[in-house]
Amino acid sequence: MFKFVYLPLFLFHLCYTNVQAQKSSKLVEMFVLNEIDSTAKGVIQYLIPPSLAYRQNIIDIVFNPEPDTILKQKDKQFAQWHYQNLKIGDTVSIVTILETYNFDLSSAQNTNQDLSNNRILSQSNDGNDYQKLNTKSKALVDSIAQSLLDTITLKTVENIFNYVVASLDYKTMQKDEGGLETALIQKHGDCTEYSQLMMAYCGALDIDSRFVNGKVLQQNSSVNFHNWVEVYLDEWGWIPFDPTFADTGENHTTFDKLQNIYVYVDYAESFQYIYNSTGVKIDYYIFHLGQDDAAFDAAIQLYNTHQYSQAHLAFDALLANPSDRTAALKMFKGMLYARENKFDEGLLFLQESLEISSKTELGSVHYALGNYYALKNETELALIHLKKARDNGFDLTQIFLLDDIDLINLRDKEIFKKFILELK
Repeated sequence: MFKFVYLPLFLFHLCYTNVQAQKSSKLVEMFVLNEIDSTAKGVIQYLIPPSLAYRQNIIDIVFNPEPDTILKQKDKQFAQWHYQNLKIGDTVSIVTILETYNFDLSSAQNTNQDLSNNRILSQSNDGNDYQKLNTKSKALVDSIAQSLLDTITLKTVENIFNYVVASLDYKTMQKDEGGLETALIQKHGDCTEYSQLMMAYCGALDIDSRFVNGKVLQQNSSVNFHNWVEVYLDEWGWIPFDPTFADTGENHTTFDKLQNIYVYVDYAESFQYIYNSTGVKIDYYIFHLGQDDAAFDAAIQLYNTHQYSQAHLAFDALLANPSDRTAALKMFKGMLYARENKFDEGLLFLQESLEISSKTELGSVHYALGNYYALKNETELALIHLKKARDNGFDLTQIFLLDDIDLINLRDKEIFKKFILELK
């Protein structure tokens, strides 16, 4: 099970729900070690996302296993797992329970709340490569920036935003082939180039901006890594803008409006994860769960598509907060273990599910126990629970039973064939 680790630096409550639309989510990430050399040295290093005023509140972070080290560097915290304490097949998982807020130019303009915390002028121009441009490229940026200048700063920023959207074509870039020069000269790039180009024009006009490194929570529980920009405006402070999504048409993004999908990790072009060693092969998975029916449905989808490692994380994340679905969650957790031939662990969860089930849930849990014993090849116990499932209102049909892959060990058993005939 997950072990809770308290991180006091980040765990403070933000009372902005009267201004911004709040959304609760669980961000699930895991690193699976497929190969590791016995001589491998180094760490898996994970940059822990912070709570940020008006943007997000990190309620809790759940690690499994607990990190060997929490490394602090200035305003950042990193969780580290040393390879010497890991072996092939191990999974390092992180579940971040968070609230995100719909913060953009429109919400800042329409709030009556004090935004003084948002006006702290710090971390300016992190990730801005404008000063690193060669003389020719810098002159080009200066010339374009001057053409976008307006007497009103907000209008200038809007001109810059619109110019970047109009001048670039979206193209996924490899790690070593993009950058500001690519965006400026070749006029294409992905979110990194869009963000860098917007910041370059801001830098040419002495408008403070900063690079945001984070993630976006998309539909169907998917999560994408993403970059966007924050610009400092005297009246409201730091305001986020996303020229990439405005250009690609994703999430109905405009100059002044962003969807509530952004998770901030860092104000810099830093690596969120470091696999510091040779002789190591790691698979990385990430998805998110809300706190509604969609979260439960997403977990069931992982179960039904045999994505068992991710399904375990999804069910664990949902079980972290007790609800009226706890019995069902424990039932599916037990069946996950059974499908992995971890029958002792599976039986514990199924028994717990049976103990707390309501009358309307008993049929489903007995059916799961029937599947469990079928997978164990214990035919008589499997039939006992299948009959109890029927007697407790679970809708059994011949087709349903014959199509259930978990019951494959029963199909040639006479006692099962007889039970099938009784369902006519």
